[in-house]
Amino acid sequence: MKKLIMMALIVLAGLGFVSCQSATDDEAQTSSATVHVSIAPFELQVTDFDGTSQKTVGATESGIASLTFAIFDENGENVYNATQNSTDEGFGNFSTELKFGTYTFVAVGCKVGTGATIESKNKVSFTAECLSDTYSASQSVEISATSSKNISIEMSRPISCLNLKHTNVLPSTVKKIRFTVANGGKSFDPTTGLATETNGTCVRDVESYKAGTSLTCYIFLAAAEGNTDVTVEGLDADGNVLYTQVLKNVPMKQNKKTYATGALFADTATGSFVFNTNWEEGTLTYTW
Repeated sequence: MKKLIMMALIVLAGLGFVSCQSATDDEAQTSSATVHVSIAPFELQVTDFDGTSQKTVGATESGIASLTFAIFDENGENVYNATQNSTDEGFGNFSTELKFGTYTFVAVGCKVGTGATIESKNKVSFTAECLSDTYSASQSVEISATSSKNISIEMSRPISCLNLKHTNVLPSTVKKIRFTVANGGKSFDPTTGLATETNGTCVRDVESYKAGTSLTCYIFLAAAEGNTDVTVEGLDADGNVLYTQVLKNVPMKQNKKTYATGALFADTATGSFVFNTNWEEGTLTYTW
């Protein structure tokens, strides 16, 4: 009988230990912390304690028109998403509560427009006809019960820009200019900054027909750098194609501008391309 009682006590003790361990695990899984996020054009700071972190560079002063911020859990599920415009109170600051775990923070800032759509931690898209200067960041962040962190995330410029200056007067029937970049697109992966599609387009209104006027096309590239064909089309008011000119093997690179100068929609055209050193050092010329 004594043996039976002792065995019963051991079994009960074991069950009690399992029950206690399970409760601890459940508590850890349901624990959470308030996260305050401050976004600046080149830095994003996170704290998992009560209080607002200081921005290294003010988002308002940066010229950024809109900020989009999203958080994804370990399963890739979106647990937080918000967009702010520069005129909003508290622009550049976000706050939410997160359960303990590892998350991916994605931030996108645009100089012009209503902002981006963060579809997943690997895809950001835009609905605008033409993109603008864009900054982005993607960072893995751990929220835990035993640590409080100040995490800085540097936002880089993943986009490339083609600046085309036409040396002739444009035909008056042309109302819009459409660029199509063979190795570029209007959506990108924030973890790499590379396009998730190709043959991306940019459509701009013709604001001046005068010679010497510049037109810009911002685009995400499928590779960090390389040559790509760019098709430039002149459209009428109804969107019909009136003129087409193909620029072959245009050198483009992330975080760089390519300048093109020459006649547009003319029988003959000569010009050169050069990388703008305002974004990143280095130059390259090209003549066709």
